[in-house]
Amino acid sequence: MRITTFASALCLIALSSTAMAAPINYGDFLGAGVGAADFLDVTEDSGTDMTPLFQAPFAGSNSLDFVPGTFASFASNGATDSTIATLSMTIRADAGFQIGRIIIDETADTTISGVGTNASFSSIATAITIVDVVPGLGGVINNDVAFAPGSLFELPPAIFVDINGDLIIDLSGLGITEASFTLLHTLLAGSEMGTTSFIQSKTFGIDVESIPVPEPTSIALLGIASIGLLRRKRI
Repeated sequence: MRITTFASALCLIALSSTAMAAPINYGDFLGAGVGAADFLDVTEDSGTDMTPLFQAPFAGSNSLDFVPGTFASFASNGATDSTIATLSMTIRADAGFQIGRIIIDETADTTISGVGTNASFSSIATAITIVDVVPGLGGVINNDVAFAPGSLFELPPAIFVDINGDLIIDLSGLGITEASFTLLHTLLAGSEMGTTSFIQSKTFGIDVESIPVPEPTSIALLGIASIGLLRRKRI
């Protein structure tokens, strides 16, 4: 019953959503210091709401942080609402470095009140896609942010919940120096007569850990060491 109700609500949301926003390009954010990554062509877009939703980011030496001000979904008295946005950019490692780990951290909260059933709900989801563009050998990597205490909340009982999301994408050893990064963030809210559902995004953080590109001499030494190990095994 819960799955059927939730699926029906999603269908209603999809039918009611219309393209409203124009993309906002925040430009380039260049890393400061040796090994610091660049965040290029940072852009947000939405097919459901007016932008900005993520808002203009704050840049650190190896990070990009967002504090959304209006990224939320609200529904009451039988209504449903969705807020869906994309955040895209190119992440480029400093000269002589490769992209190691990309760390996503995210916070949100939700309030569901009134006397109702699991037809009154809220949910949160964030999907990440990373594509190696130079030299393109790392392929395409897809992953989803994991949220605690969960990503779906329902009546009963009435609740207020702080939500925390984390994701670590380890690209170490793939030789990726430049990658396109796309984040799809979705908030959903559904209600019944006499209930309200509200969910809002509060913070997004993207941190990049860079690793030095191995020098040719180091690679050659590793190759020689491997040959030596193989010879020992044969003896």
